[in-house]
Amino acid sequence: MVSSYLGSIPVLCDISMRHSPNTDQVGGSQFFHHDQEDLRMVKGFLFISDATEESGPLTALRADRSTQIESEYGRFRKLGRLTDDYVGSLSSPDELTQLYGASGTLAFLDVARCLHFGSRPSTESRLIVWFVYTTLVGSKFPFSRLGAPRTSFKKFRQESSTPVERLILS
Repeated sequence: MVSSYLGSIPVLCDISMRHSPNTDQVGGSQFFHHDQEDLRMVKGFLFISDATEESGPLTALRADRSTQIESEYGRFRKLGRLTDDYVGSLSSPDELTQLYGASGTLAFLDVARCLHFGSRPSTESRLIVWFVYTTLVGSKFPFSRLGAPRTSFKKFRQESSTPVERLILS
């Protein structure tokens, strides 16, 4: 599925467990933003605890509206964090999607194309594991807006590696 969406062999570049205690306000990822490792990337969110309205769901704006807002703001300058008021002035609530589900649910989002924000203060905490997939050029300047190198997996190549394995382990 990820390969089909990206149109190439995906590179798994991060797996992280994240706990959101949701006890106080807001900084960083709780403002609208997009991730900048690649121009198109997929983040899978595996809910370890139930993700509900009460635990502050991940919220995302449709990709087409995100693109319009980014075009107005300036796509290739560092977008940074955008306020609810700014995004709300250029979109409507029906263009937002909240990602939640029971423990064991897996949700996917293109975090490079969709403006989104993480859980916010609420009555319950949230625990997730995320899986980040980029293209082969993700995190490599000039393709990445970060311009930062990603971890190299070349040391895992073997003489017997197939061409596809060699691409994945680039």
